[in-house]
Amino acid sequence: MRTFVLSLFTLATAISDAEKSLGKFLVNRTDPVEPCFRAEFVIKFRNGGDTVDFTDIKPILGLNNDNVNNITSNCDRLQIDNIPNESGGSFSLAIDINIREEAEGADWWEVNEINYTGYDTEGNDLGTFKNDSMQRISAPLAGTWGQSFLCNAGFDVELWNEDQDKFVTINLARLQIQPHKVPEDTFANPVICEEGKNINIVIPAIVGSILGVLVLVVLVTYIIGRKRTRIAYQEI
Repeated sequence: MRTFVLSLFTLATAISDAEKSLGKFLVNRTDPVEPCFRAEFVIKFRNGGDTVDFTDIKPILGLNNDNVNNITSNCDRLQIDNIPNESGGSFSLAIDINIREEAEGADWWEVNEINYTGYDTEGNDLGTFKNDSMQRISAPLAGTWGQSFLCNAGFDVELWNEDQDKFVTINLARLQIQPHKVPEDTFANPVICEEGKNINIVIPAIVGSILGVLVLVVLVTYIIGRKRTRIAYQEI
């Protein structure tokens, strides 16, 4: 029983650590004051290289709304500053949105650029990298007006410098994003990327199973405790 409980505790700790890696960000418009850009994701970073493997790279922890640059961010742009990288420096990440109108007046939004600026340990600018061809990645980020986009499965985005001779790569997972018409406390119903549909079903099932087992353990412990109490009274 003790080993089982310790295993459950270890699993619960792992889930807690995973939640700490999920950065949550919000931008408000000023007139009227209301949310107009909401995003959350787990991010991993790696400098260039011929091959990119994020298996052994840990996600960046501790990102939250304090990292949002409220001066440069708006309903079409989310800029996150002071993100630590693997070399001890930091970087800023900006996500730019494009709104376009389709037939019959249906508005669509799409991520048209992700922009990266790196800094060394002294805060010196190391250059800017970007990807302005987001439609070419495996999970294009887009949705209708008033709809969010959700992709639990991770995907990589290569960001290149102006001369196209150097790049950095970020991995985004558990991504949900929604610009402009944003609910007050949550996201609107999402478009789910193909890569994320299976994971979207599995994660709630795992969490539900863990909670069910914990309830069972508490119930069994309570019954055993009641029996021991009755035996003690009988002996007295």
